[in-house]
Amino acid sequence: SMWLGEKNFIGDNNPVLAVGIACSAITTVKIEVGFSDDSADVGAINALDTPTVTAADCCVAIFDTDATEDNWQFAGGRAGTAWSVATVDVAPVANTYNRIVVALQRIDLATDDMAAYLYIDGVLKASKLTAAVANTVKLFPYVLVQGRATTSRTLSVDFFNVWSDRDIDL
Repeated sequence: SMWLGEKNFIGDNNPVLAVGIACSAITTVKIEVGFSDDSADVGAINALDTPTVTAADCCVAIFDTDATEDNWQFAGGRAGTAWSVATVDVAPVANTYNRIVVALQRIDLATDDMAAYLYIDGVLKASKLTAAVANTVKLFPYVLVQGRATTSRTLSVDFFNVWSDRDIDL
């Protein structure tokens, strides 16, 4: 997996992660791209069909061959409760790059309400318009590939860009 190691991003600052990735094979594999507050577990999403999360707050694009669905999905959690998984109409293809963008946005300055968006190959594919993550939880961006069997998988990363607004309380 690839992550920055520090929880340097918060929802209040509208963080965005953009990556270009391609996996060597799309069998017996889990791929996650997004933000999480839990660096102790392998991935933020434990199971998609249920869904359950290992992170308290997270927002990820995910493909998992253990799930029923064969396309990319958008999943996450807030305060340890998983939100409904959104399936999109894009399936990963072995050795073919997808450009994935996961963006968080503070939608109401008077409350802690956060929205989350998933773009794949430049097209908005899914959104969670309320209660995506807690606005003040510290998050880190990451990309994860996890083999679901003894066969190894290689995830090629063409680019990994992350940014956010600066904290205005300097």
